[in-house]
Amino acid sequence: MIALEARGLAAPYGLEPGLDLAVEAGAVVGLVGPNGAGKSTLLRCLSGALRPTAGEVRLMGDPLPALDRRTRARRLGVMPQEEPRLEGFTVRESVELGRLPHLPRFGGLRAVDRQAVQAALEMADVAPLADRLTPTLSGGEHQRVRVARALAQGPEVLLLDEPEAHLDLGHRSALMALLVRVNRARGLTVLAALHALDVAALYCDRLVLMDRGRIVAAGPPEAVLTAERLAAVYRTAVWVEPDPITGRPRLGPRRDPDSNEDPEDGP
Repeated sequence: MIALEARGLAAPYGLEPGLDLAVEAGAVVGLVGPNGAGKSTLLRCLSGALRPTAGEVRLMGDPLPALDRRTRARRLGVMPQEEPRLEGFTVRESVELGRLPHLPRFGGLRAVDRQAVQAALEMADVAPLADRLTPTLSGGEHQRVRVARALAQGPEVLLLDEPEAHLDLGHRSALMALLVRVNRARGLTVLAALHALDVAALYCDRLVLMDRGRIVAAGPPEAVLTAERLAAVYRTAVWVEPDPITGRPRLGPRRDPDSNEDPEDGP
């Protein structure tokens, strides 16, 4: 089943006309490519934040514009790249905002909403932080709280724009492991624009590689991340080899053999 689909999409300053994308339900898909490739623009079109100049987006088979705002918010969660911390809000209060699309027009949180919030806090491993004020959180803690808010929303599909940006290696791995754990536990479909190719290769079921507003490859990480393709897209020489433990691709830039640096090329 296709959870999210784009047909013949185009958008100004980001997407070349005719872009097609199909994200299978229950998959963790990484959207990768260099800066300016169109990843954020595509996510904005898929979320409804940006109206494409051509083509259409479908969510679980339904045209996205045909869904009213509350219905769309119940079914589609979005984590933008940047989001200010909520001054004066505790972690629990921040996560409770995820339940807004489900609340009665003039009602407050019900038992079912409080249960969803608590479950999200526990799944994102931020329940011990529930009474902390959000401005006091570290970067990794803040990202996990944002994921918890999205989980409390109860969407079928979650879109994330570089959720691992500005995180160190440990927090980056923990966040991606959390997304995979939620995907496996809830069947949540995840589409994330990712900056780090090694992270994308390790945690994603499929990758979509973009360049200059086009999709140039899509498939399993080992099929997408080839040295020749990455060299063409990133305009630099790279090495790629299978990880001896996971079998997933691992990669890095290849130094110029004429460089005066001491380390040898590649691994």
